Amino acid sequence: MKSIFKIRPEDFQKPVASFKKYRKFLVSGMRQLAELHNNPKTAIPFCLHLKHQYPGDPKEIQAAGNILFAVNNPSKWKNHLKGVDQKEYITGTCFLAVDSQGQPSKLVLQVLKGKAKTIDIQKKLRPVKKKINNFSIEIVKGLAKNGSESDTQDALSDHGGSSVDLGQVRKSIELIVQKDLAGLKSEIKNLKKLQEFQSLAANFKEQLESNKNPGIKAQFSDFMSQLQQWENQVEKLLTNQQDDQNPAENVSGGLSDLFSRIKDLASKDLKNFSVFQQGQQIAKELIQKALELRKVINVFEHEFAKAPVAAQKKMEKEQAQVLELRKTTLDNLKKLDKNTLKEANAGLNQQKVQELGVDKKTIQTQYKSINLKGGLKAGDIPKAQELVNTIQEFKNKLKETSKRARQPFMGFFKKLKKLNRFLNKSLKDAGQSGDNQGSQQDPVLVKQIVEEQTKVFAEVEALVKELDIFNIKL
Repeated sequence: MKSIFKIRPEDFQKPVASFKKYRKFLVSGMRQLAELHNNPKTAIPFCLHLKHQYPGDPKEIQAAGNILFAVNNPSKWKNHLKGVDQKEYITGTCFLAVDSQGQPSKLVLQVLKGKAKTIDIQKKLRPVKKKINNFSIEIVKGLAKNGSESDTQDALSDHGGSSVDLGQVRKSIELIVQKDLAGLKSEIKNLKKLQEFQSLAANFKEQLESNKNPGIKAQFSDFMSQLQQWENQVEKLLTNQQDDQNPAENVSGGLSDLFSRIKDLASKDLKNFSVFQQGQQIAKELIQKALELRKVINVFEHEFAKAPVAAQKKMEKEQAQVLELRKTTLDNLKKLDKNTLKEANAGLNQQKVQELGVDKKTIQTQYKSINLKGGLKAGDIPKAQELVNTIQEFKNKLKETSKRARQPFMGFFKKLKKLNRFLNKSLKDAGQSGDNQGSQQDPVLVKQIVEEQTKVFAEVEALVKELDIFNIKL
């Protein structure tokens, strides 16, 4: 049977569907629920029907009906329950709290619709109670809030809870390691996936470290040890690898530029977060600078992750400072009101969109000033180097912009990648060092790299409702 999060009503209408088969699935599904949705902030829609008729049950049992518990896909389950007596079901949202050892402890059902009796629900869920030690069920009318009758909510508040889906992050990391990085048993060729692994690993460790719930920490302690082993393997493999496609000097130079920008934002523009720490009213411009700093740090980390070993070693001290600044930035941003952050982030995205529009025109102008036919001429080499640098800046700004805001520029950027490969090959052929985007393939000469994008700024108003600040959870 599918994951508990993917089941549909039609899965229980099949001739082979029986409560006996579903009971085993229900117990494993509860454990999944405890791993991924263990506090009110991560509550998920549920449907609980006390008298579902499983086609595969004996006729006498089928006639009486049995329990069906499903999560997710609320619209489909709503249709499934049309015409069913309200005394036979409840729907709403639920979460499954964990104890100090990270084991499933209490299923909290926050009822928004339906009138099934608590005593009947408790009876029907006995098969789960028998399989999971110390398992209990609490039924709350409406949503569990601070000060409510839900002692689960109070306990979770004491521990801090968790709003991050650590289980999903873990699965993503495992998939990348086993599938894309070949179990880290041979040479790492997919640098993009390596970058993704390192970014996910950093995010996982940061979120688990800040979590105050000892049950969550215990639940993921074994994976933390595994993650450390994988990171050690990555470091060992990269140390033994030679990367001729990305000259260390050029890469470290690009990282140096990003680091200089990070230091300027932190020390000059934000004055080391002095206003944030004093509890004063913070100007919108300063909040935008803090958001920008977080995004530039993200770009630095991505570029550092895919840099060759020599470049990484050269920037070790700078990376350590960036990691510390990342934590400081995150801590200060978390102090702010969510709506204030949304408004500031929308303004920052609007600003980045405007900057991207200017850079796009600059790239077009620089491209037209270079004669690329027959290879680079001596007089065009400085122009080509300048264009490579402008393309890199454009690329970094794309990463600093929300997905929605950057979308109008993606067609243009795809063409830029071809041009960038061609420029680097031409500079290499001319005995010059270009950007870090060398290629073994023969690039195609780009005759016309762009057509004017229309309605680029039409999306700006829609950005007001958007929040995309690179892994910051509010």
